[in-house]
Amino acid sequence: MSVIISGRARNVLSRDPNLSEPSSSSLESMTDQAALWYAQLDSGTADERAFETWRAADPRHAAAFARIAATGEILSTLSGTVEVPAEAKQSRVLPSRRYLLQGGVLAAVLIAGIGIWLQSHSRVYAETLVGGRQSVPLPDGDRLDLNTDTKVGWRFTGKKKEVWVERGEIALHVASGQLPVLVHASGKTFLVTSGDVNLRTRDRTVNLVVVSGSAQLLTPETSIATIIPLTAGQTWSDFAGEPRHQTLSEAGIRSATAWQRDEFIATGQRLDVVLADYNRYIADKIVVDDPALAALHVGGRFSTRDPKAFVAALETTFSLNASTGPDGTVHLTR
Repeated sequence: MSVIISGRARNVLSRDPNLSEPSSSSLESMTDQAALWYAQLDSGTADERAFETWRAADPRHAAAFARIAATGEILSTLSGTVEVPAEAKQSRVLPSRRYLLQGGVLAAVLIAGIGIWLQSHSRVYAETLVGGRQSVPLPDGDRLDLNTDTKVGWRFTGKKKEVWVERGEIALHVASGQLPVLVHASGKTFLVTSGDVNLRTRDRTVNLVVVSGSAQLLTPETSIATIIPLTAGQTWSDFAGEPRHQTLSEAGIRSATAWQRDEFIATGQRLDVVLADYNRYIADKIVVDDPALAALHVGGRFSTRDPKAFVAALETTFSLNASTGPDGTVHLTR
């Protein structure tokens, strides 16, 4: 029996001309066919006219499909998400035909339904280390870019596209004319309808910047009154403990997306704040132990790939000295 891979299945459908009492092999074949039709219909890849022709050709086809559909509905109500590694998904197969037959038709239906449910509910993951960056092409022309120390999962089906940001920062491009993407991060859910957004998580908080296109912030009890629309140039965040919805300047957008160009832009923040942000990109952290130095204000554009140049700029600008400790940490002093 074929297994759904990326929303598609090998077509093994054929009509059994024997309409007498079905044998165990023909029952199994009908179950296989019904499971494939159910998965294709659920993912939006089925030829509905061909499906209706198949179902009408034999009453037992309709019965087999009804059992599969009922199993699918039951499984869809289960809570939680089954997360399957990508390598496992490439080689997943259902139990052998002999095993299915030993358990009877009902067992075959349940196992087939569970296999389909696992496939449709599994997520694919990508992850970057400190200092890493990765671009991931997605179905429908969408794209994910991962910043340093980021982990993200996604599940795209024919009817729904979802992304989960577990940590770090992403840029998401949603192609025009395609299904919107639901993005889950730090307990918040955004619907990105088109264009480009930048989303960063930090300490269970989130900041979304709409670079182009549009998005919406959804609430657990979403209604028309509770949807917060976000258009190009706008941002929503709760970093300060309170929700903030505002419009950014062009400079603000360039700063938020600078990492996509391997840049870091400081716009007058305190040195300790700037260092906490820049340290996301490097393994050997930069610290200041003197509170007076921490209060210095920093501005400028720096490369995230060249921490030595960043430290040298701080030394020159503020007449500081940099020394490296035994653990590789860089200490800034007067």
